[in-house]
Amino acid sequence: VGGEGGPEAERASDATWLSKQEQGWAGQAGGRARMGRVLFGSAQARCARPYMEDRTCVVATWRPTGGPGGRVIDDGVERSYLGMFDGHNGSRSAEVATERLHSMLSADPAFRVHTGEATSLAAMAQEEAAVGAALKRAFRTLDDDILQQSLEDGGRDGATALVLLRLGDTFYTAHAGDSRAVLCRAGGRAHALTLDHKPDHPDERARVEANGGRVDFQRCWRVVIEATSTRPGSGLAVSRSLGDMDFKQPKRLVECLPDVGRIVPRPGDSFVVLATDGLWDVVSNQDAVDCVNTALQGCRGQPSTADVTAAAEATLALAVKRGTCDNCSVVVMAILWPTETQ
Repeated sequence: VGGEGGPEAERASDATWLSKQEQGWAGQAGGRARMGRVLFGSAQARCARPYMEDRTCVVATWRPTGGPGGRVIDDGVERSYLGMFDGHNGSRSAEVATERLHSMLSADPAFRVHTGEATSLAAMAQEEAAVGAALKRAFRTLDDDILQQSLEDGGRDGATALVLLRLGDTFYTAHAGDSRAVLCRAGGRAHALTLDHKPDHPDERARVEANGGRVDFQRCWRVVIEATSTRPGSGLAVSRSLGDMDFKQPKRLVECLPDVGRIVPRPGDSFVVLATDGLWDVVSNQDAVDCVNTALQGCRGQPSTADVTAAAEATLALAVKRGTCDNCSVVVMAILWPTETQ
């Protein structure tokens, strides 16, 4: 459940877990360059699976809501939302997340107040705390709703979750599971924005075992539950997810709360690649960035949506060529900088 093994996920040396970053990850004060538009291109393939359980939601112009009737607030701040959900043992959790999470976040008061344009260190720290809390609230509420539905109808599916928010000149990521976001920095260098939640990571394994669970190698590292009179034994290849009732009750072995990251892109940062583990099982962070860069080399000036879509398709094709068996979804988000910042 939750994907097969394959090469161990590449981990960028300059990325760390949120618990070590709560003083502000990659914050920059004052004098920041202003981003222009962002463009999205996507590609998906079922590959060798008999079904497609990945789901993706892109809201290129995403707005907070508030006031009577959930009025949309248009304050001139550039905002975008991307959600990627990799279902396992069924697609319902991924579908619920796709349909609801962006609206839940839009309605959170934090996004009416915080615009990603804070410049003082104190204001950035306040914003980071508020946005992080909002993302965690939404993940928890969504997970509670999915689990309640599972209690009512016996559903046992789950989904990993990856969210990228563009708020003004700032990116926020929130993820639970092993879908991954990688930024292309100046010079074509891959910089991981997320770290996979795998059961064998020391912090994740310690949490699972402290809650009375077990981590074992069964074709890949998994959180393992034993069979009982009311459920079969099973193993999950991620240590955080939405849904997955059997791994959350009676013991909460798998967590839904995301790690949240914040970064202020700078001129020379050109795109973010986001993908489910069907890509990362066979393609490294740097190979994915190189593939997108190669696909975009023929662009005259700034890329178009068609160019970015072709880059996503080329990256997906690379995973297929290398033999990925899992469902595979790829989104490329291109960052367009005003020409005076180049």
